[in-house]
Amino acid sequence: MQNKSNKALKWIVVLAIGLIIATVVIRYSAVKSPNKVSHSPIASEQQPDSEKKKRWQAMEKEVASWGDALGLGIDPGIKNTVIVLNLLGFKTSQSCEGHMDRGLAYPWIDFETENQEMVILNNKRQDIVKRIEEKHSEIQKKYPDLSLGEALRKGESEELDAIYPELHAINDKMEKLAKAQLVPLKNLLADFYKNRSIDPDKMITIRERMYSLGGDWQITRNDNEKAKKLKEYQNEMNSLADFLTDYYFGK
Repeated sequence: MQNKSNKALKWIVVLAIGLIIATVVIRYSAVKSPNKVSHSPIASEQQPDSEKKKRWQAMEKEVASWGDALGLGIDPGIKNTVIVLNLLGFKTSQSCEGHMDRGLAYPWIDFETENQEMVILNNKRQDIVKRIEEKHSEIQKKYPDLSLGEALRKGESEELDAIYPELHAINDKMEKLAKAQLVPLKNLLADFYKNRSIDPDKMITIRERMYSLGGDWQITRNDNEKAKKLKEYQNEMNSLADFLTDYYFGK
C-alpha cells in the first residue's frame, strides 16, 4: 500500500510542477507582448475615427494659417465648412462668412478645380486670346476712324470667324472639367436637402461658387432685411457644415 501511495504522490507533484511551469510561461508571454493590437470589433471601429480626428486637427491647423487678399484669416463663421470640404477632397480657394460692412452679405466658398489637363487647356486658350487681340489690333489700325465693331463689319473678320469656335470649345471643355470635380459635392447637397423642407431663398447651390440662392438678391434689400437674410444664410451654411462633418466621421 505504501508503494502505491508513493507513486500517487509522485504523480500529484509532477502535475503540480507542470501547472506552475505553464502559468509562468503564459505570464511571461503576456509581459513580452504588452502592445499587441486588439482585433476586437470595437478596436477596429475606433481606429479609423481616431485617424479622422487627427486629420481634422491637422487640417484645422493648416486652415488657421491661411489668409485672404486683405491679409485676414479664414472667417470663424465659415471655418468648419472649409475644413470639412477640404477633408472630403473639395479643395477650396477662397471663402467668406458674409459681412454687412464689406464684401458680400452672404457666406460663400470658391473651389480650386485646376488640374494638369486644365493647365494645358488654359495655355491654349491664352494663345487663342492673343491671336484674337492681335487680329483686332491689325483691323483697328487699318480703319482708325471706325470703332472696332464697325471695322470688323468691313468683311475682314474671316480669320476671327475661324478662331472664335476654337475658343468656345476650350471654354466649354474647361467648364465641364471643373464642374465634374464638384459633382460628388452636388450629390451631397442633394442628400442634405432630401428630407428638409426649406425656403428656396436659403437653399445652398454650387455654380462658380457655393452659396445660398437668395444671396444674389441681397443688393435689392434694405439694411434690416439684408441683416436678417445674412443670418439665415449663415445658419444654413453652418447646418451644411454639421451635415458634412457627420458624413466625414461616418455618422
